[in-house]
Amino acid sequence: MSSKFHNVPVEEGTRINFEQEIRIDEMDVLHQVWSWDGVHAESFVFQNNDTQSFNDDEVKKIVKDYLKDKLRNEAQMTISRSDSGFTFVNFNFTY
Repeated sequence: MSSKFHNVPVEEGTRINFEQEIRIDEMDVLHQVWSWDGVHAESFVFQNNDTQSFNDDEVKKIVKDYLKDKLRNEAQMTISRSDSGFTFVNFNFTY
């Protein structure tokens, strides 16, 4: 993993099952597959610098356009911008 994502915070109790760096629209993104307390999901982690000019709906649209038919439930997509310098878009939740 590049130094851009070496300090991505992970919530206590969360297990990262897979992660890989990808590119979306000229942005470096960390794709994570994770589980926490019986919940399984995926996240795209952006650096806040790359998403600061987009509102939350625009960031979600970037992810939707990239995923196309791999997005299982658009209504469950969440976004959070952390003080740690990263924007998290979470999707494909299973319980």
